Amino acid sequence: MGTMLGMSCATTFQASTQGLTPGHHTFFALLVDNQHAPLMPDVADKVDLIVQ
Repeated sequence: MGTMLGMSCATTFQASTQGLTPGHHTFFALLVDNQHAPLMPDVADKVDLIVQ
């Protein structure tokens, strides 16, 4: 589950791109509180990835 990636409190994590189709993909990260509600104001970022 992608929602569980930050549970370790590490500053980095690894994920596989296996199964992604070639082309442009955008991944988003959104920090949430203990109730799984987004922080206000939003604390978010994104990264763009091109799979060849």
